[in-house]
Amino acid sequence: TGRYFMTYPGTLDLFSAMERAIDDLRDGVVKYALVGASCDQKNFLVKHHIERTQFEFSGMAIDCSAAMVLTLEDVASIAEIKSIKTGYTAHDPFKENHCLASEYSLPAYCGPVSALISLGLQLDEPNIEVPEFHWKGPKGHSADIKLRRLNE
Repeated sequence: TGRYFMTYPGTLDLFSAMERAIDDLRDGVVKYALVGASCDQKNFLVKHHIERTQFEFSGMAIDCSAAMVLTLEDVASIAEIKSIKTGYTAHDPFKENHCLASEYSLPAYCGPVSALISLGLQLDEPNIEVPEFHWKGPKGHSADIKLRRLNE
């Protein structure tokens, strides 16, 4: 048992949960934090939303999930978070017409899970020295994370 924090699904919300987990680790509230995201994008409401707001992703959207375990303990780790940064501007429904990122590099649309999947794939590639993920959403929305590989 322990503390938990849940947010509404979105890339910035995943990063908010990650920042909260890092704070809890540093404050000694928890020893381990499981940070994850899931996307039920074949759900008819979500599918309709994607088709309405960014139809270019509608054929690529999949159901998916991913997680990472964070700790400050001296255990066998493969990477450490070097930096994490988010930017947010309140949504103006009268000016903005979409809420999803317009840049995408994975072969399937994975919504907020994309950050974790992208970092995991990069950690599997030994030639990528600095695994990182950059997300830009509507005006003022952004999330960035950089990892540092630890000696294996």
